Amino acid sequence: MKKTLKPVSGPPIDDWTVFANDLALTLARLDVGEFFIAEQKDSGYYVQALGGDSGLRVEAVSNFYLESDERLSDAACNQLLALGWKAPTFLPGTNPNRENANPNYFLNFDPPVPCKRVATLLVNTLRRAFGCTEPAGIEMRQIGSRGRRSAPRSTAVPISRALRALASERQQQRRRLADGILKYMETGGEIHDAIGAGVDGFENSLVIIADSNKPDEVDYISAIMGRDGGYDSTASFVPDPTGRDTLWLIDCPGEIKTVCRDIDCFGLRNKVLTATGDGVRVYVVDGGSQLRKIMEKVGEQYGRQVQFVRGHSRFMFKQ
Repeated sequence: MKKTLKPVSGPPIDDWTVFANDLALTLARLDVGEFFIAEQKDSGYYVQALGGDSGLRVEAVSNFYLESDERLSDAACNQLLALGWKAPTFLPGTNPNRENANPNYFLNFDPPVPCKRVATLLVNTLRRAFGCTEPAGIEMRQIGSRGRRSAPRSTAVPISRALRALASERQQQRRRLADGILKYMETGGEIHDAIGAGVDGFENSLVIIADSNKPDEVDYISAIMGRDGGYDSTASFVPDPTGRDTLWLIDCPGEIKTVCRDIDCFGLRNKVLTATGDGVRVYVVDGGSQLRKIMEKVGEQYGRQVQFVRGHSRFMFKQ
């Protein structure tokens, strides 16, 4: 006799429970160097996690990166502390211990990582501290150790908006962050406002050239600016005559949008542009120093000398 299976009754599973379970699974699958970010769409408030050899680091955004009209209230900040987050240790005007410096609220979890407990913490943070009412209002994305993204969300915008954003408070916060990084490294350097140019638009960004001969410093700069600065495009460079990479510079006449379109014809994708008094300076990051012939053609096109510096570089832009 064929039996009929009857549904088993039980307590209903709400959307937040499903979200927390999915989040725990995602955290458990994070590889070393991978980021996971859950961001509230309306406010931009976010929590994030970074997989590492020594466990898992999780963070919740602080007012360090928020515009004046977006900042967390005192009640929200107190709620973050009540949930168990450690307060930020990297604030403007401070000189923190490098290993523990963090502009966000943060926690570290040693292996084996209690992924379900961490997921619960992140959910409670989104709901109680950031006021998110439903999982549908949260956008999740994952950034791999090689820069790959799932569910990508580009910050690319039209050129006019990117240029206006160079004067925004958030851009100034990013400059302060970059300046703090260079001071923290106990080295000088150059910081330039720039426009990052990619296949789907533009983004206000920075060019950071550190006066350091340590190759690992460029990784530190890029990791902090990509994670805490919120950039899709960041060009970081440490000069070193023995380095395998090259930073190319050329000053071109015209406006950023026109110059960018012309440079695109040469197939140069890893570039940022800064406005000068009489034109545009283009920085091209050449990993492995393979673009000499192309850059010579760019120089011939504009009738300008192409400058270059050898060293160690990192360029990040959503591909």
